[in-house]
Amino acid sequence: MEEIGPRNPGYEARFRPISEEAFTGTVYRDGKKVAGCYIRISRLYGGRAQIGYSGNDNAQDNSYNEMLHAEADDQAMYFRQQMQQWSGNDAKLTHEGAAEVLWQLFVERLR
Repeated sequence: MEEIGPRNPGYEARFRPISEEAFTGTVYRDGKKVAGCYIRISRLYGGRAQIGYSGNDNAQDNSYNEMLHAEADDQAMYFRQQMQQWSGNDAKLTHEGAAEVLWQLFVERLR
């Protein structure tokens, strides 16, 4: 978020912690909001913790555009995209890959 403004004239980004388990990110172009997100640790229905992503910085805790959950096999721990499983994309993501998925969801709204 810190690099958006210096690398893109006319843009400003804000990171806002909500709690130890949640934050928002918002990007402004020439003072007008052009993108926002809300990322948090979610425990739906008392289940295991997952990373929830909403493409709106004013989203509610039950609003999601993507969910990432951690899994493990006999080789490694990894993340899976919850919303992409139904489309046939069931890739095992590293923590860098999971971060990239969330970043792509966020910046695709800037185009």
